[in-house]
Amino acid sequence: PPGPPTPKVIDWTKSTVELEWIPPLVDGGSKVTGYIVEFQEVNKEEEEKKAQRKLLLSVAEEEKEPESEESWVKAKDTEIRGTKFVVAGLKEGGLYRFRVRAVNAAGVGDPGLVSELIEVKDRTIPPEMDLDASVKEKIVVHAGGTIRIIAYVSGKPAPQITWSRDDGEVPKEAAVETTGISNSLVIKNCRRQHQGIYTLSAKNEGGERKKAIIVEVLG
Repeated sequence: PPGPPTPKVIDWTKSTVELEWIPPLVDGGSKVTGYIVEFQEVNKEEEEKKAQRKLLLSVAEEEKEPESEESWVKAKDTEIRGTKFVVAGLKEGGLYRFRVRAVNAAGVGDPGLVSELIEVKDRTIPPEMDLDASVKEKIVVHAGGTIRIIAYVSGKPAPQITWSRDDGEVPKEAAVETTGISNSLVIKNCRRQHQGIYTLSAKNEGGERKKAIIVEVLG
């Protein structure tokens, strides 16, 4: 049978985990025809006790602890083609181990384990912020024209977005327009009193990003 694949987790949500793996270095003399993905739910308290025991035991003693095979569950009944798979239907807040086995004509190979335990929860991605190509660090507009600052903000969970001017509120004439991907501040028929430093801030559990744009109104 083939050797173990090398799997890793590439994405996750509160009920799914996406795995990707490198095929086995050794195919056992016959082409790998597919893969079996398995997962095992882990009891948090037992895992913590185990970790404490490991600190007390020497490596030689620790190796004797057998891994129970019964608790591994196949993520899919049939073989998986390709080297990516999304395991769905997991418990939010649950702790899981994942492993992947390669299959060929000679049978099922040894498992390759994901090196870390995975807690199933929504992934947090800190806010990212890009200004539209039309926006420079400094915008110069003639009075009566339109101030338009367009930014693209992303992050998980969706960041909370706020605009400010000179560390205070934006002028009452300012309109904030949002689409699925962009967030814009627009002031039509602008006047001198609308100039200043405008700051866009995006914040979620992962962190906060800010961008400042200087707006100058001429005339």
